[in-house]
Amino acid sequence: MKKIISIISLCFFLQTLNAQQSTSLNLYAQNMFLYNPAAAGFNTNFHAFMHHVSSTAEFEDAAQNLVFGAHGSVAENMGIGALVTANSYGLFENQQALFAYSYRIKLGEKNALRFGISAGAQKSFLNSSKLVVFDNGDANLLPELYTKAGFFTGFGLNLTFQNINLDLSAPNLYDTQTQQTLEVMAGGLSYNLLAMNKSLLVQPSVFVKMDKNSPMILDGNLLVSFKQMVWIQAGYRHNRGIMAGMGIAIKGMGIAYAYGFNTGVLSQLAGGSHEIMVSFQK
Repeated sequence: MKKIISIISLCFFLQTLNAQQSTSLNLYAQNMFLYNPAAAGFNTNFHAFMHHVSSTAEFEDAAQNLVFGAHGSVAENMGIGALVTANSYGLFENQQALFAYSYRIKLGEKNALRFGISAGAQKSFLNSSKLVVFDNGDANLLPELYTKAGFFTGFGLNLTFQNINLDLSAPNLYDTQTQQTLEVMAGGLSYNLLAMNKSLLVQPSVFVKMDKNSPMILDGNLLVSFKQMVWIQAGYRHNRGIMAGMGIAIKGMGIAYAYGFNTGVLSQLAGGSHEIMVSFQK
């Protein structure tokens, strides 16, 4: 159904346009490069992927997020990567492209500290094809008034020590569009437990994301993987709901799916989310 809006409702949605959106993901454990530039080239010569998130909210034009990306090692201690992202939030859309670079410092045989930086460009705009207005001649409804473009930078680090993996990142260290610093910060901590002659991996983890434009997200997850081929995961997002996912990887080709169940008040407002990722790695 086309949107019928007034100037008042349009001004409300404009607050969304002025703030870069950061989609909440459930498959970050399988692809931390989505949040952290330091993950570029992490344990892979080449990794390409398509990642899509869609809301199950029962209204048209609910939030959608589509990402295409690739990263890999270019030298013994260096990695590079790129992401192209398209987000839609009702009437508004945001498009981004970024490039990332990482550098690894070895801390012994199995331990390492990685630093990553990223830089990109983005454009936010009003999708006029979704508008139905009462006065087509109203100058306040010109899409050009709500089109903004800018550049942003990011920073991240990753520490692997024994069976512990720590990620800290600021994907929006500075954004010229909003002229804000540290709009989004994220961190993850996981521990790898190996069993059955290292065929079985049990990985408990926690993840936190702080966004100036939305409430803090705090996750607890448990992932179980068999021979790095088949895995399942389950988790809880504080004050949000329950997450569940599964995936399979054969000869470098992988597919993963996760579903987020919103609970409480959110279940009546936002529904859940479908998330799918298709990847190739060698």
